[in-house]
Amino acid sequence: MTHTTPHTSVLGKWCYTPFIKDSRSVDDNTFLEAYTKDPPDEWTGNLEGKSEDTYNAVILPTGKWDAGGVALFDGTVDNRKGALVIWFTGSRPDATADWSGKWVILRGTAGLANLRGEGTWWGPGAPDVGKRGCVEYSGKIHFDS
Repeated sequence: MTHTTPHTSVLGKWCYTPFIKDSRSVDDNTFLEAYTKDPPDEWTGNLEGKSEDTYNAVILPTGKWDAGGVALFDGTVDNRKGALVIWFTGSRPDATADWSGKWVILRGTAGLANLRGEGTWWGPGAPDVGKRGCVEYSGKIHFDS
C-alpha cells in the first residue's frame, strides 16, 4: 500500500537561456531542436535548483509556437535533495505573446525519488536565442512513501 503526504501547492520562477541545435523547414513549418545548458536553468521558489533541458518546437505559418521537452532538474524540494525529470509542454500564439504550458514530474532520485507533481507555467520566456528569460510556475506536489 502506498502512502502519500498531503498535496502541497508550489510556486516559483524558472529562468533559462535557449540555444538551437538544429532547425529545418517543411511545408512552411519551422522545426527546432533546442536545449539549455550553459548557463544552466535556475529554479527558485518551492523548487530550488538548476536544470538542463532538451526540447523540440514548431513554428506554424500562423506564427503560433508549440514546444515540448524534458528538464533534468538537480536541487531541493521541501528540504530534500535529489534530481527530477520534469516533462513540459507549452505554446504561444505568436513570437510576441506570452507562453503558457503544463509540467509533470516523471521521476526522481535520492531524496526526490518519491516526489510526484504537476502544474502550469506561463510568462514571456526568453526573448531570443542565447538570451535569458523567465516564466512562472505553479502546481501541486506530494511525496509517495
